Amino acid sequence: MPMPIGHTLSGIALLYAGAPSWRQSRWIVAAVIFFSLLPDFDLLVGLVVAGDANAYHHQASHSLLFVIAAGLLGGAVAARRGRYTGLFIAAGVIHLVLDILAVDTSAPYGAPLLWPFWNGYFQSPLQIFTDVHRSGVRGEFFASLINRHNFEALLIEIAVMMPFFLVIYLSRHAKMNARKGSA
Repeated sequence: MPMPIGHTLSGIALLYAGAPSWRQSRWIVAAVIFFSLLPDFDLLVGLVVAGDANAYHHQASHSLLFVIAAGLLGGAVAARRGRYTGLFIAAGVIHLVLDILAVDTSAPYGAPLLWPFWNGYFQSPLQIFTDVHRSGVRGEFFASLINRHNFEALLIEIAVMMPFFLVIYLSRHAKMNARKGSA
């Protein structure tokens, strides 16, 4: 599974690909980053409830039902400021897609995308991202994230995400220049 940096970068790319007003509002940026990271909050729940970050990881929070329900709830809360339900759902769905494109070295392998309707797990045969080495133990979890393997994984995430940023940036820049040229 990608690290929080990779999921955050995916949320920022989603924001940049959308309406310019999205990037100008701090609360929308914060909300999209939150929804980009939300499925992995199961790690924190595991740490607090069971003393093991992995106790609930890649379970219900990694399903389309969870992501859609969270996006609908977020959209309802944000309704006063505009309609962002689709944006919030998209941020969560991108999280799930990135996770199934990653090496998963602990059972169950993949993500339960169709839970509770089907208990199977999805994992892509094409694995772009590597796994994250970490201890699940409460007192060791955060310190265990700092290692060479995870640094290399971070570099892979950045290298994979950068072409998306460049395509989005160049596309937007071309559109802005076309508008200026036609004015």
